[in-house]
Amino acid sequence: MDDISLLPEDRIAAARQLAQAHAQFYPLTFLRGASDQALREWMCEGAFPGGDGCLAFEYGPPDTRWLLVANRLKWDSDWLGRQIARLDLAMPATAPFVRPHEPPQAAVVALCDELRRRGVDYLFAPVPARHIALVKALGAAGFSLLETRLAFWHGQLKEFVPPRRSPVRLALAADVPALGDVSAGTVNAFDRFHAEDYFDATAVDRLMREWVNASVNAGFADAVLVPDLPGKPPRALITLNYHRRCWPALRVKASQIAMAAVAPDATGWLHRLVVESMLHVREQGADLMYFTTQATNKAVVRVTESLGYRYGECTLVFRKVLAER
Repeated sequence: MDDISLLPEDRIAAARQLAQAHAQFYPLTFLRGASDQALREWMCEGAFPGGDGCLAFEYGPPDTRWLLVANRLKWDSDWLGRQIARLDLAMPATAPFVRPHEPPQAAVVALCDELRRRGVDYLFAPVPARHIALVKALGAAGFSLLETRLAFWHGQLKEFVPPRRSPVRLALAADVPALGDVSAGTVNAFDRFHAEDYFDATAVDRLMREWVNASVNAGFADAVLVPDLPGKPPRALITLNYHRRCWPALRVKASQIAMAAVAPDATGWLHRLVVESMLHVREQGADLMYFTTQATNKAVVRVTESLGYRYGECTLVFRKVLAER
């Protein structure tokens, strides 16, 4: 089989089992004490969410076959006005499962052609930097590097002593308009939305506002903390995911900072909100906190290093336009 083929629904479970057992590259391997098997299974939850938006393909003859899984992102597509998909998994389907000197360029090219045929306009791929074969293949297939992400973690929440306390509270529905202004107005030129000239800037602003709304009102986040300054609308926010349901399998109680935004007139509140977030998730039972930022976001890196965070991993985000606007 030299052509790419979409896996029928009755073979998706087997593909997921293959990835759960043999995937070599998956996020959060820096979480000390975490179960590798649980991390693979967590990755597969995102790669194989079910529904017709999950597109799993095989490419190549049996002895060198690759498994590639892309997912249509309805939320991103609806708000940005383009059909967007994410490449969530690319791995050999047969042993050996690490082939750094056999980049699957032909498989990636075939995947792009097939997704384009199926109406996808734009494909992006978050890739662990250590996945050398896929990095080579994406570059050779015409993808561009869009974002370089660094993950940091703090594994001693129980012992953490805050340098100072700050007044914070949970965000309310009434805060959403002000927080939307903060999120849309605080442009991070290096994240995958703002670094991308393919997206309309107005649509990106709308997406940022809706992201805040969904975090406060629709369960995108378990908690959104804001400064508690009576009589003043909040000018900074930080969103948190507890990930409690994953703790038993992971064997570590890890929570996540998902997003932060601080208006220019709220200088200093990034540090304060990170501190209060650490204390907040500790109260929820977490003993470890992690987050991701861009390698170019020096302000965030400085703040978190000052609080004892350590480097975890590097992820490269590639993109390719499959259909021009």
